[in-house]
Amino acid sequence: MASRRQKQFDRKYSSYRKFTASEDVNYSSHSSRSSFRSESMTSRTDRRGRSTSSEIVTGSDTRSYPVYIAIQDYTPDANDVEAIPLEQGQIVEVLDKKNPASWLVRTKARPPQSGWIPGSYFETPTEYYKQRRRTREIEATSTTMTEDQEALLKRDQVYHDLLRSEEEFVAELRTCVDNYVRLLDDINVPPEIAANKEKLALNVTELYNFHANVMLKGLNYYSDDPGKVGQTFVRLERDFDHHVQFFKDLPATIELLEQQPYKDFFQSLSDKYEAGSHTFSEHLKNVSERITHYQNYFKEFVKYTARANQSSKSMQKALELTLGIPQRVHDLVYTDNIQQYPGDTNKLGRLIRHDSFEVAEGDEPSKERYVFLFKNKLMITDKNDRTTPTTYTHCASIRLDKYTVTTHTLHEDTIILKPKELGLPQFSLKPKDLGTSEYVRKAWMKDITEEQEAYGK
Repeated sequence: MASRRQKQFDRKYSSYRKFTASEDVNYSSHSSRSSFRSESMTSRTDRRGRSTSSEIVTGSDTRSYPVYIAIQDYTPDANDVEAIPLEQGQIVEVLDKKNPASWLVRTKARPPQSGWIPGSYFETPTEYYKQRRRTREIEATSTTMTEDQEALLKRDQVYHDLLRSEEEFVAELRTCVDNYVRLLDDINVPPEIAANKEKLALNVTELYNFHANVMLKGLNYYSDDPGKVGQTFVRLERDFDHHVQFFKDLPATIELLEQQPYKDFFQSLSDKYEAGSHTFSEHLKNVSERITHYQNYFKEFVKYTARANQSSKSMQKALELTLGIPQRVHDLVYTDNIQQYPGDTNKLGRLIRHDSFEVAEGDEPSKERYVFLFKNKLMITDKNDRTTPTTYTHCASIRLDKYTVTTHTLHEDTIILKPKELGLPQFSLKPKDLGTSEYVRKAWMKDITEEQEAYGK
């Protein structure tokens, strides 16, 4: 007999099918054309002067926004006035998702609500229903289990699958190191191969050392308490820089391995050590898929932990970490092409968000600038898209702890950065795209304020 919760899910699915029949949904991009009016949102103000979640509505808006579905219930903290509650299966439009830790979403209910929710709570419609069709089975026993107990048992299954797959992943990395990377140091390696050793080897050895000596041990440590496995990933966040670097360099290496003499050289190693069953390129592609595997495991961890009515915060953090890695790789395209910065761009840290603004310094006329937000740093650049790739010339950097941030009293789409110290200039930032200016302004205000608060702790 179907459980009460399953019946609730079925009703939500039925509602979604009705929605897809009546709304203009583009499943190739998971977007819908909004039938709402543009959100000059009624806003509340919290104790820090930030506008909070809002309601509807004047002016027409025909812009398309991505459609996502909540994969579990979300209940915000009582003091988080910018968030909104969601139920599993609820459909939302995503207005801003540049920061994986916090998406600005709008519900499809009437009247709609908008607010900030962690991006790990959502899935595309296609993937959502794929996951609903995939469920873990448990062996029938004479003991009757509650829904909570069944969920915990399934979570244990996920943990053991993760641990087993991590052992297999370490073995594959070891194969890469022993059968291919290590041999690049041989004195008999052809000169052309040796000349490209760094590009061919990538950072596979570093990945092996991390997963064999740190990650695998961390997962084994929580074998008696799978509910804490998320802490392993959160604690090792900095070590996942190895994966970011691997993803960044992989395309050039794969391209090189398709050329001669590299192709024949590595094929000879494959024939010698693996009887030609796997190539070095195939191993590298398998390594690149590991982050996706982590994402899928933690989606299951979150699902079953929530069903067991236990806290899934560390699981959510781990999921956000793994979901953010592809975005971090993409962000390197920007940071690697910042020019004339009087420091090391490799030490800027994670890129939180970036957008085009009309920027004014003091009383000077505004100019179109491309602005980056890093940890406690806002960087203003001049974008040059006539070059390939696009470059960004550094104009100014602002330490956020030395400024206060507010919204202009007359122009609500403009951000004002006022210095706390004499001699520092004031800046105003107005989003370039008027169609999304309200969402961009809200997102930047939120992230800047959070960076200031984090720095002050």
